[in-house]
Amino acid sequence: MMRNVFKRIISIWPVGLIIIFSSLVFHTWIFSFSPVTSGDWMFNDEINLTEYYDIPKIISHNGFGGADIMGLSFFPFNLVTAALVHFGLTYSAALRFVFLYIIVFLGPIANYFLIKKIFKSNLAAFIGALLFQFNPYFLILGNGVLTLMASYSLFPLILLQYINSLEKDSFKGLLITGLLLYVASFYEVRGFFLITPILFGYSLFHVFVIKKNMSLVRSLKKLI
Repeated sequence: MMRNVFKRIISIWPVGLIIIFSSLVFHTWIFSFSPVTSGDWMFNDEINLTEYYDIPKIISHNGFGGADIMGLSFFPFNLVTAALVHFGLTYSAALRFVFLYIIVFLGPIANYFLIKKIFKSNLAAFIGALLFQFNPYFLILGNGVLTLMASYSLFPLILLQYINSLEKDSFKGLLITGLLLYVASFYEVRGFFLITPILFGYSLFHVFVIKKNMSLVRSLKKLI
């Protein structure tokens, strides 16, 4: 009994360290509810957010108004943020639930389990999660491009879910993967275009290397 508990503690200690390190680096996001206004990220007040707690609209009331077709892609997370404000949270608090906590915690933890699945090593997974979370490109995104940063943080979870779905031949799992892809796309559509080629590449690897489906290989050769 104690041996099993000890093994379980050993297997999850890297996750605890990842949470601690990420919380320390992004401490102003975790331990403070001050407004986030860095880079091109503008501050929204609670009154203005009530505009988003409704069906999607093309007409924008920001500034001098006008048509905002591109803004429709942001409607889902704007709606969630507005809903949290509607039920009592401030904009700064709602922003942390919709964006910042996903960036700080979900990305590195999902990446840890993804790398652990591939390399079967706690140490490799721990180092990989740190490199994912604290690489220069990712940290630069924190200066204002929170939408892409949040979408980027979903990549490991999407890939892990996709791998598990293919291994189990699970249609339900593939539907969940598609739902996660949709979430990544409404955070930032560029994120969708970045992760899709990776999923396609793994699909080919799964078919030709893991499954060794030679009949499909012959069919493709005939087409070529």
